[in-house]
Amino acid sequence: IYYQDTWLYVDDYRTWKEVEMAGTVPAGRAAHSACLIEPGSIVVFGGTNGQRPFDELWLLHLHSSRWGQLRLPSSLHKPTARSYHSAAVVGGQMLIWGGVRPGRDEGCSISAGSDVHVFSLEKRSWALHLVSDELHLVGGGRSSHTALAHRDKVLII
Repeated sequence: IYYQDTWLYVDDYRTWKEVEMAGTVPAGRAAHSACLIEPGSIVVFGGTNGQRPFDELWLLHLHSSRWGQLRLPSSLHKPTARSYHSAAVVGGQMLIWGGVRPGRDEGCSISAGSDVHVFSLEKRSWALHLVSDELHLVGGGRSSHTALAHRDKVLII
C-alpha cells in the first residue's frame, strides 16, 4: 500500500495531525525525495508505487497546503525515473543523486549512476553535472542513502 496523505508533527502536543490538502495530490509513493525550499515550500521528486518509478517533480506550498505538479519542457538533463535516491538543496539548486531505476528485464533494477542532476529553483530547469571518478563508488552509485546540505556542500551518508 502506497499512501498519498500528508502529516504534521505538533511538538507542543507531541502528536501527529493529518493535513488536509488542496490541489492535485501526487499518487501514493515511497522511496522519493523531499526538500524544504524557501519560502515555505517542499519539492518532491521521484519515488515508486511498487510497479514503476516516477520522474515527476511536485511542489507543496506549506502555507496553503496546496500541491501542484511542476510541468517542465522536456530536457535531456532531466533525471530518469528513479527511487531510493537522495536530494539536497544548496544555493538555490536541488541536487539529485543515485538511486535505482528500472532495468531492461522486468523486475530488474539497476543503479542510477553517480552523475548529479541539478534542478534550478529559480530557472525551473534541469542541468547534468558529470562527476569525476574520485569517489570510487562500487557500482557507480548508491541507493537508500541520505544527502544533507551543509553550507555550500552536500554530504552523502
